[in-house]
Amino acid sequence: MRQGLAVGAILGVSLCLGFAIAAGWFDVSDRDAPANSVSDSDCDPSLFPCRIMLGPVHGTFRLGPPVSPLVPMPINLTIGGSPISDPIVEFSMRDMDMGSNRYGLLAAGAGLWQGQAILPICSAARLDWLVTLSFTVDHDRRALRFAFSTVP
Repeated sequence: MRQGLAVGAILGVSLCLGFAIAAGWFDVSDRDAPANSVSDSDCDPSLFPCRIMLGPVHGTFRLGPPVSPLVPMPINLTIGGSPISDPIVEFSMRDMDMGSNRYGLLAAGAGLWQGQAILPICSAARLDWLVTLSFTVDHDRRALRFAFSTVP
């Protein structure tokens, strides 16, 4: 009887860990590798899809709607040109530590990557955010940073 409980517990923990890895809660790849360079964009992905042109990669990047703190926000990335891997979005604020707000995107079809993020509320009531989109293409980590504002 005890052996059956132990096997059940091990199976349950294994299933939970597998789900967590599949959901992107744990990084199990080289997604933490720093980008060789970060390019800044003057496009606001919370207002409309922003064009991406980084070497052999082109596409669009979009946040929301909605784009409000504590509200689930869809993230959509459409890629053409060279295939990419391990896309990540990371949210931050200039001169303010907002903790870790990093989300992996999952493949949702040919050239389509999707995810969902929930932004925290800033204790200083700021609404200005930065989002850095990074991915690997041809064994090279690339990144593009966008500025946007949330709606209170």
